Amino acid sequence: MVVSGKSGDEIRSLKTFFHDRACSIQGRTDRELCFVSGRDPRLWEDGSLYRDLLDSIRSQLDVKEDTVLIEIGCAAGFLARGLSSLCGRYVGVDVAPGAVRVARSMGIPNAMFRVADATALPFADEQFDRSISYDVFTNFPGFDYASMVMAEMVRTTKRGGKIMIGSLADASRSAEYEERCREVAGELDARYGRLEDPAAGKDPWNRIRQWMRSRLRRAEPKITCYSFNRDDFIRFGRERSLKTEVFEIHGLNPYRGMRFNVVYTKAP
Repeated sequence: MVVSGKSGDEIRSLKTFFHDRACSIQGRTDRELCFVSGRDPRLWEDGSLYRDLLDSIRSQLDVKEDTVLIEIGCAAGFLARGLSSLCGRYVGVDVAPGAVRVARSMGIPNAMFRVADATALPFADEQFDRSISYDVFTNFPGFDYASMVMAEMVRTTKRGGKIMIGSLADASRSAEYEERCREVAGELDARYGRLEDPAAGKDPWNRIRQWMRSRLRRAEPKITCYSFNRDDFIRFGRERSLKTEVFEIHGLNPYRGMRFNVVYTKAP
C-alpha cells in the first residue's frame, strides 16, 4: 500500500529518523536500543519499569510460552529482548532497515526480524496468535493511517487471537500530558543530568558518517507525538466485530492516566 501526501512525507521522516539513529550507535546496550526507539534512555535506567511493562503486556495480551507473537514497529529491538522471552516465537517488523539490521545482530534464538510496511504486512492471513505495537502509534499521522495498520494487524492475527495497541497518548488529557512531560524531564535532568546522545563521542568518525547520511537522505529525520481519542478505537473494534478492551498503561509508568492501551480479540 502506498501512502501519499502529508502522511507519506511524515512516514518517510519517521523511517529516516529510526534508520539514522540505528546507524549512529556502536553497541547493543539497553541504553542504545532505547535511544534508537525514540524513548528517553534515562527513564528506563531502573530495570523495574521495563519488567513492569512486560508483566502488563503478558497479562493484558495473554501471552503464553507457546504464543507466536508479532511486534509492529520493533525498531532496534528494545522490547524484542523482553517480548521474545515471554513467547514461543517472536517476529519483529519495522520500516527502518538500519533498525532491523541492529535487531538481527542481537541473535535472539526464537526471533526473526523483517523490514516491512505496516500498512501492507508481508504475511498471509491468520499467521500469529498475538500482535502488538507498543509506543509506536503516537508517531502515526492521524487515525486514518493508524486504522490501516490496525487492519493489517487484525488480518494477520488468528481467530481468537489478540491485538494490542499500546501506550496511546489520550487526546482528552493533552494539556496535562504536556505538563507531565516537562515535570518528568526535569526530574530526569536532576537525577541523571541532561539527556545526551548515547552514541556521541564513541567513534571519531561518527560525525562524518552522520554528515554523509544527511547529504543522502530524502527526508528529514523527525518524529511527532500524536494523541488519539479512545472512542475512535472503540468504533474501529465495533465495526469489525472485535471484542474491545481499554486498559491503563502499566502501573510504574509516570504517564499513567494520560496514556492507554487497547486490546482487540478476534472472534473464534
